Amino acid sequence: MTATLAGTFVERGEIAWETTIGEVFGDVTMHEGWRGVTLRQLLTNRGGVPGDLSAGGLWGRLFVFGGTPREARMELVKGVLSREPARKPGEAFEYSNGGFAIAGAMLERKADAAWEALVVERVLRPLGVTSAGFGAPGSAGVVDQPRGHRNGKAVAPGIGADNPSAIGPAGTAHMTIEDWARFVGAHASGERGAKDGAFSLLKPETFVVLHTPGDVKDTKNAYAMGWGVAERAWAKGKGEGDRGRVLTHAGSNTMWFCVAWVAPEREFAVVVATNAGDEAARRATDEAAGALIERFGR
Repeated sequence: MTATLAGTFVERGEIAWETTIGEVFGDVTMHEGWRGVTLRQLLTNRGGVPGDLSAGGLWGRLFVFGGTPREARMELVKGVLSREPARKPGEAFEYSNGGFAIAGAMLERKADAAWEALVVERVLRPLGVTSAGFGAPGSAGVVDQPRGHRNGKAVAPGIGADNPSAIGPAGTAHMTIEDWARFVGAHASGERGAKDGAFSLLKPETFVVLHTPGDVKDTKNAYAMGWGVAERAWAKGKGEGDRGRVLTHAGSNTMWFCVAWVAPEREFAVVVATNAGDEAARRATDEAAGALIERFGR
């Protein structure tokens, strides 16, 4: 969602894919290796941001941070940028929630507004999403929504029931499965553009950017802006070869597990979620996604 949000900024001329960390956070003390890292590199996990944010006790501090989510993002920005990049920016792939958090903080700085408000205003509300929130869903005092599970036990909403708000741009949003499908569906059809006057969140060419790997030559780590990229026979469109391009993403906060598969050439997608985050949950979501593709996508 953060990459999609960034697309709205780029289309409005408020930021560019090549805007650098140094340009946006010139007032932040940082290792020189970060100054030339671009928004594009952050969103394709090629910005040099480590996957592990524990160095210097940063991850622990973020879990107990008492400020606003936007302030928490700046705590993360300062903590990461004070150290040298974990990998050479622009050349090496490393999956990093921190990289997406920094990208979100760049958008916050440009708009002078919190990422949560921006993603609702520019992405979710235009898609008709009404159930979205941030952090664990539901209320602590009453079971009004499904609860995430850790080691087979329900975890009540509150501190520790989700990732810290500092990495909100990497995945603290929640919503109904129907509303999540609205977002994923926008990516399934976005490259083809709006039909018959239908609404399109972004221009087709922007969706193409979002769906293009950061390094097209690195087929082992074919990762676009929030999507792994691969090919599958079931994803091919009419007259478009034996295999079609698929976009996929799976993730967990250790208490939930979600997976999405998107076939842009067919404008087809499936989404699956479960309120547990262990290996059995991962296998179950994969099996469910496979069954849905077999039934509806062949």
